[in-house]
Amino acid sequence: MLNTLLGIYKPRCGLQHVFMSWGAPEFLYLVLSLNLTRLPPEALFLLRNQKFLTLTKTGSSGYHHLLSPEDEALLPLLKDFQRIIMYRRVPIPDHARLKDSDLHRYYEGLIEKYVPGVLLW
Repeated sequence: MLNTLLGIYKPRCGLQHVFMSWGAPEFLYLVLSLNLTRLPPEALFLLRNQKFLTLTKTGSSGYHHLLSPEDEALLPLLKDFQRIIMYRRVPIPDHARLKDSDLHRYYEGLIEKYVPGVLLW
């Protein structure tokens, strides 16, 4: 069973059923999921698979047999998201200056809207 193309998985089982390595994206996905985030499933898909570059690489089909129809529909969005979040050096903002700014209040509001309350770790 493990020495096959699918290993322990069934065809088109969906990436939500695939065990991923424990990198920062998987950890964020699990923390948000376990804390019953209000983010839509599409956002969680993007966050979890943001570094899964093999999945969106042109000509690569190594994992496509595991994709559910919902996963396949999100691939173009994932590819765009990966392009947007590519590593870029940006200056770190002065936290003390931002603390009482409109920008800080804006992001605090988003956090409260999508991940309300105290996070369980």
